[in-house]
Amino acid sequence: MNNPIKYTFLLPAYKASFLEETLYSIQNQTFCNFQVIVSDDCSLENIFQVYENFIDDERFVYRRNEVNLGKKDLISHWNLLVDMCDTEYFIMASDDDVYHPHFLEEIDKLVKERGGFVSFPSAWFSDYATCFVMSENGCCITKDILFSFRMSEKNITGQWGDPDDSSKKIEASLLFFNWMNNFMSRFSSCSSEYERQLVLRINQGYKERIRQHIQNHIYHCRPSQFFHFMKYFPNGLGLQRNRILIHWIRCKLL
Repeated sequence: MNNPIKYTFLLPAYKASFLEETLYSIQNQTFCNFQVIVSDDCSLENIFQVYENFIDDERFVYRRNEVNLGKKDLISHWNLLVDMCDTEYFIMASDDDVYHPHFLEEIDKLVKERGGFVSFPSAWFSDYATCFVMSENGCCITKDILFSFRMSEKNITGQWGDPDDSSKKIEASLLFFNWMNNFMSRFSSCSSEYERQLVLRINQGYKERIRQHIQNHIYHCRPSQFFHFMKYFPNGLGLQRNRILIHWIRCKLL
């Protein structure tokens, strides 16, 4: 069974002068799992004649707009190609770009490094960490709230009160704490008061959430697990060990 095509070079074309060099640089990629859509924007130059040099390569396809979109709104041509794209990733190319032979190979390595979810035990806090990773270069936010989610123990990893489950979730909470400390360290030097306050609120917010989760689960742990975690709780988390210990003893005596 053939692997599905992973990348599409979306190439809105109007100038023929450098197009052949561009297409050859794409064709010569060391990573071969891609396709190319050459989209002729009703050019006065002979784009199809250049494309004919690649017509035997089934990865290359040609189309032509009925009218010149770029003259009125270049972005509309880009958006048209994005709507046509049926692969997981795309590269918005230009008719005069030149790509290094290892370009797509290196891009694929980055996708594998950055793609997917951050893994913690029982997937606890994995969604939080992944959201931070995926939004590093910005994110899109809708004007309205378009979906809702529940905070509930009724889920795949929800075994409320189970000692092993509680231990896994505390372990995940501590891993997330270390992960967030490392992630937020890059913002230690802020240039404005607004940025400093924003970083402060984020730091306070994730630590409070972790404390809540630990306090929800620590009392269900077995004694050996409980004292192991008590020994290794990081000081920066702000947990009150004496209060937790007293409450745990009360729970066990009841």
